[in-house]
Amino acid sequence: MSSSLRLTGNWLVLFTVCGYGTITTPLWNPLAHRFGFGASTITLLFATFAVGVLAALLLLGGISDVVGRRATVAGALVIGIVSALWLAFSTHLAELFAARLLQGLCTGLVAPAATAGLVDLASRRDRTRGIALGSTLVVVATLGGLGSGALVGAIVAVAWADPFVAPFLVSAVMLTACVALLPTFSASGPSRNEVDRRAVVRRPRLPPTRRGSFLVAGTAGFLANAVFAFFAATLPAILAGDLGSNAVLMPGTVLFVVFACAALGQVVLGRRVEPTTLLVVGSAVLLVGIACLALAVAGRTSWALVPVGAVCGLGAGCVFMAGSSTSNSLGRDESRGSVASAFLACAYLGMVAPTSISGVATDRVPAVVVVVAFAACVCVLLAVISIVSALLGHTERNSGLPLPESAASQADGRFDPRGALDE
Repeated sequence: MSSSLRLTGNWLVLFTVCGYGTITTPLWNPLAHRFGFGASTITLLFATFAVGVLAALLLLGGISDVVGRRATVAGALVIGIVSALWLAFSTHLAELFAARLLQGLCTGLVAPAATAGLVDLASRRDRTRGIALGSTLVVVATLGGLGSGALVGAIVAVAWADPFVAPFLVSAVMLTACVALLPTFSASGPSRNEVDRRAVVRRPRLPPTRRGSFLVAGTAGFLANAVFAFFAATLPAILAGDLGSNAVLMPGTVLFVVFACAALGQVVLGRRVEPTTLLVVGSAVLLVGIACLALAVAGRTSWALVPVGAVCGLGAGCVFMAGSSTSNSLGRDESRGSVASAFLACAYLGMVAPTSISGVATDRVPAVVVVVAFAACVCVLLAVISIVSALLGHTERNSGLPLPESAASQADGRFDPRGALDE
């Protein structure tokens, strides 16, 4: 099988699974009416998905190195199909929580396996440029899938008579179709010795030095994912409540724009700008976007959420890329995977804690208060980490310590993302 065909197969599976993760976004309000729950439950259901992803990443993130990419993805697809069918025919709220947890496990298993597969395949052609190509493909598949899933879910829900069943049945069909792409994945992992078998479960670990830089990186990942989660979980409830928009298409369209612009920012700027500068630029853009979000909600102008989502997505994408690049530069060869897991743990906590708090608050106070409070917290933390990042960069330049590099410079042989993806 040609490398191009295998790359395409790996990419399509990652894109499809990530899309399945957000297909519920436009359905939250109809589901809330059907099962009789409010904004706080919506955000808890979203947080359950994030917990499933986080558990899979931290506990089984290295399993594809032991049993092979193909077996890992095959098992994850089975879990995903079961969860899609369970979501389609759920009759109780508890079933939604259980199915969302399985949905998160599916995403958390496929993401590292498909990511590692893409980077492996791309780097076989040209190590210098291939790793950068593989990383770019991962960004486009992940963020493009997350955005497209929300839009597809909205379109299917509008087009079919039963908006509760049809999107999930479409997801089950698409995941089943991905089974045909399993031969494009490697059947065996890169290493199968007993040490690797004992090390499948790994705990996250902070880098031994430059922990201040890691704190900045982890906070950047936390904030970026908090913004993504706010648009995916809290905003649909605000649209249906204070803004009076019960349209299914609006939440899906807004989230699609958010992730599309995040992917654009990471692809265009992430490979050209060094992380410290990227963090400052991303923070400035995100500050403008968050302020406009508060104004849009205060003015009850739901149509403005589309351009506001574009600005917020662009800024959040740059902030996340800056944190990821900094984190990748901190770990040594033998600890890079553990450091990467620690960064992911910080990032996914951003999808759980702030969203749950804002969701509970939305049931009790006006939406504009929730949005303004969220915006204020994001602005303060962005300003703090931008200043700290600049100070740390100045200190490290004066002390002669190696500085984090942009994605492009990391691909010239000095940094191998497979160390973080495959370990």
